[in-house]
Amino acid sequence: MRECDGLTDALLYIIQTALGSNDIDSKTIENCVCILRNLSYRLAAETSQGQQLGSEELDGLLCDANGRDGETSGCWGKKKKKKKGQDQWDGVGPLQDSTDTPKGVQMLWHPSIVKPYLTLLSECSNPDTLEGAAGALQNLAAGSWKWSVYIRAAVRKEKGLPILVELLRIDNDRVVCAVATALRNMALDIRNKELIGKYAMRDLVHRLPGSSSNSTGGSGGTSGGTGDPMAPGKTIHSAKVVKAASQVLSSMWQYRDLRSLYK
Repeated sequence: MRECDGLTDALLYIIQTALGSNDIDSKTIENCVCILRNLSYRLAAETSQGQQLGSEELDGLLCDANGRDGETSGCWGKKKKKKKGQDQWDGVGPLQDSTDTPKGVQMLWHPSIVKPYLTLLSECSNPDTLEGAAGALQNLAAGSWKWSVYIRAAVRKEKGLPILVELLRIDNDRVVCAVATALRNMALDIRNKELIGKYAMRDLVHRLPGSSSNSTGGSGGTSGGTGDPMAPGKTIHSAKVVKAASQVLSSMWQYRDLRSLYK
């Protein structure tokens, strides 16, 4: 289907014309987004453009030695001065290795596709469309393909991380799952990982089973606690699940500013 002449162009045109109108919640847009989500799956492995980057090239593409990209602005509005001589793509200007306007199947992975997806995520109320748009970004941001690296930078530069975090709060498990997985893939970018860890952890923790404010789990001295997953005789989970939970908790504990939320 990806090679079907004019298909990708037509799907994106339909979506673009619906942005800002009442048609954004229509079944037509839902179908277009879901098709694009499917077409975006495993692009690096299934297209001729799918060439992997080496790990050193990947790390140096968007970040300096300190893990920061030195761009003009972060997604929560903090300003950063652009370093002189920096030749990494900034998420806004022209790509280093792309001089032509994308067309056809190339539009599936070009960073210009990020903006319509984010507009859908911020304006649409159809949960199936929201799930499809988040799933498309999830697919595009996966792995170490150079275009996945570009997509992750573009989402940050288009202020897309706060949009995704906001969707963690809606009452739809399928949408939340797609958004959480998209954020996981966005976190492959070092700067994104820092921002997600700082601004999204509260919402991610809140979505964990048993983390609601009316939870009765844990000791009498804590409200909404998760209890001790390692406590002998108190767990119904397998050793593998307990070990994974322990690793998650250990990672969460590294964020000192959020420790009060875990108690």
